[in-house]
Amino acid sequence: MKADGWDQLDTIRLILASIVVVDHAAGIFGRPFALVSTDVSDWLAFGAEWAVYLFFLFSGLVIGRSLIRMSGNGDSLFLDFMRRRIARIYPPLLFSVLLTVLFAVTLKAIGSGQYLGPATELTRNSFSYLDYWSEVAKSLATFGFRGSLHGSSNGPLWSLTLEMQAYVIAGLIAQVIAGRRFWVRAASAVGVLIAVRARGAQWPELYQVWCFVCFVAGVAMSFFPLRFPRLLPVVPVDFSYSLYILHFPIMLFVFFIACQGVPPPTPKLIGIIGIAFLSVVAVSLLSGAVFERRAWIRQLFRTAAAVDA
Repeated sequence: MKADGWDQLDTIRLILASIVVVDHAAGIFGRPFALVSTDVSDWLAFGAEWAVYLFFLFSGLVIGRSLIRMSGNGDSLFLDFMRRRIARIYPPLLFSVLLTVLFAVTLKAIGSGQYLGPATELTRNSFSYLDYWSEVAKSLATFGFRGSLHGSSNGPLWSLTLEMQAYVIAGLIAQVIAGRRFWVRAASAVGVLIAVRARGAQWPELYQVWCFVCFVAGVAMSFFPLRFPRLLPVVPVDFSYSLYILHFPIMLFVFFIACQGVPPPTPKLIGIIGIAFLSVVAVSLLSGAVFERRAWIRQLFRTAAAVDA
């Protein structure tokens, strides 16, 4: 147990991810079959929106603290920082991508890739992930600066793309400040300009601006010696990230399998929702236990760095 209470951030992120999961469950299962009223739906959407903003705030807080601790790395700060970020982000993300591909292939094989029921206002009406494969691959290759991670079947990953971009820009700015050689600082400053330009020519949407504002606010807060009161239990397995990136395709897959054609009766639909939630929790826990912050992943990246050197 950390005396400063920072270990509670994992619990907070899990709560925020759960809010987003509930909102998306209402969108996929509740709204089409009138299980959720418009007022409840609006409140859930409002809560999920602010949960995402708080995600960015806490992410900026953690990233800022990490960059401050790594400031002594000098000219290797950015590379060391990005190696850690990739080791943290990509193993669960690649698992999510492969799982979504498996879902898409399965649905295509059984002819259920399109939703055929009479329900309206679906979050998605086509599990067309395979059609966006090149965009997903491009986004993975460019750390979110090009392409699209969500590929229509994993909508929440739009925010992960923004977060990845924020990591790169924050790391480059830190390298400008911490670099010891002039050419490293100059190259990092140019890198910041290139990264900002690589986001695209269009001005970001308002919700994207708020995400970046929250991230910057979190980074700014990291310069203060923050201590958090002991209010929440610490989760034994940190799986908030896995929950966030896995829940949507799992629930959508269950929906396409179980809710085709005539709308199911309410008791059966409640059972389907229960199966979806249990599947989401089980797979996310597995991903969190295997991939998130695991020593074998960190060692793999250290070994790769040693070989490159």
